[in-house]
Amino acid sequence: TTSGGLTDIKQGANGCIYAMKGGYTTAGAIYRICPITLSLDESSILTNAIGQNYPNPADNITQIDYRLAQSADVSIIVYDVTGRTIKTVVAQSVQAGKHTVSLNDMSNYADGAYFYKFEVKTNGKLIHAETKRMIIAK
Repeated sequence: TTSGGLTDIKQGANGCIYAMKGGYTTAGAIYRICPITLSLDESSILTNAIGQNYPNPADNITQIDYRLAQSADVSIIVYDVTGRTIKTVVAQSVQAGKHTVSLNDMSNYADGAYFYKFEVKTNGKLIHAETKRMIIAK
């Protein structure tokens, strides 16, 4: 810019942030800001979340990853577009951590859009819910 402020900010593949100051001139400068190693491993911080099934679209087998911040009662239920329950994938108490479930019979269902709902309950109280869409195509 004409005032010599930041003109561009990008993140590099190495995780560093690169900031350009002063425009595209010989008087400009590029700054690099890189993360330092922290004692806290970010991957060890768990939250309640469910991922997108893969592969998606699915033909016969698909997998769903999910994670729990603490042990809880978990349900993952597949619905068709009308809201009719197609399959209960998980309905049990699950320990905290990362988990994967496989759906091995997707070829038994018609091609189209489906939804799966992830619910996490502790002491009977709903603490987290997410719904994702999945496609079956053979």
